[in-house]
Parts: sequence; structure tokens; C-alpha cells
Amino acid sequence: MSLYSFYPLTDKPTRVTTSTSSLIDNIFTNVTNHILKSGVLVTDISDFYPIFCVIQSKIHTLSRKNVYKNNTCRKNINYFKSELSNVDWSFIMNDQNVDSAYRNFSKVLLMTFNRCCPYTQVHQKIKYEKSPWITSGILKSIRHKNKLYSKYIQSTTLIRKIKYTKFKNVLTAIINLAKKLYFSNLIEDHKSDPTHLWKVINGILNKKHNSEF
Repeated sequence: MSLYSFYPLTDKPTRVTTSTSSLIDNIFTNVTNHILKSGVLVTDISDFYPIFCVIQSKIHTLSRKNVYKNNTCRKNINYFKSELSNVDWSFIMNDQNVDSAYRNFSKVLLMTFNRCCPYTQVHQKIKYEKSPWITSGILKSIRHKNKLYSKYIQSTTLIRKIKYTKFKNVLTAIINLAKKLYFSNLIEDHKSDPTHLWKVINGILNKKHNSEF
């Protein structure tokens, strides 16, 4: 490959066992000056670690717009209630024109709300969707499993492999059981509603069909 000026992007092993470490998969390129970052993702989703590279691009990504929202903390809401109680509403109550009274009421309400609950910038967080049967306890166990796997990779001893494998097998059984109970409860809740029930069944069948690819 080097004869044609193609060079590998990693020299780290992509498959690790208790007795061997081998570099099987790799990315070769002849434009190394455009590579911003590359490496190996250590994960237990497969026997082989995925590899990646980040390439410099001329495509400009859209920056996130600043989002502003009223700060409705408890302190501000209490302040808002207090201010509303001190407003003299007589000019609205005595207004014989319904449209005029409504406009004035809305104006006072909005002005008071914005004064008591000022706008603050909100940092948008990336939300990751998780399966509904994955509870906070299961998520905690998944993180612990990943830590056990990282320790095993750092030192591929038989003891660490057994400890990781046992925990992984128990966790897999718990996740499968939680998934089964989730769909069982879902079917039970909608057994008297055929339309909704078929939506649940079709959803299960589609998930199984998609998981085959």
C-alpha cells in the first residue's frame, strides 16, 4: 500500500482476546493532510472494534441558534404572583368594551410576566432516545458493564474476563425480561381496544423485522 502512497490511520489493535491482540481492520488514505482525527472505538458490541476518521470538509455546518426562554423558577413565579396581586384591575373591570378590556388585561399580564420572569438563554441538550424498557437501573448496570469491559481490555486476565462475562450475561437476561414485560403490559392495557392493540403488535413485528438487517 505504501508503494502507492496509502498509509494506515491507526496502529492500535482492533481485536483483543486474553491471549492475542491483532490489527485486522484499518483505513488507508493518501490524503493524510485532510484527516483531523482517527482512532479505534473500544466497545463490546462486536468482536472487532470499529475504527473511525474525521475528515476536514469545506461544507459549512449550520450553527445552533440561541434559544431564549422565560426563567420560571419558583422564586420568579412567586414574585409574579405577588406583583399580580398588587395590580389595580379596576380600569379593566370598569371597561364596558370587552375587546378593549381583554387587550389591556393581556398587556398587563404579559408585561408583568416578562418583568418577573426575564428571558434567559437556554443551552440545547442533545437528547438520545432509549428503549422504553431501559430503566435508570438498567442504564446504571450498562455503564458498570462498560467499565468492567474497559478494565478487561487494559489487562486481559482470565479473572477480569470471567467477571465481565458473568455480569454481561446477567444484564442481557434482565434486559430481555424487561423488554418482554414491557410489551406484555402494553398488550394487556390495550386488549379491549383492537385498533390500538394491532398498532402495538405491528410495532413489535416491525422492530423484529428491522433488527434482521
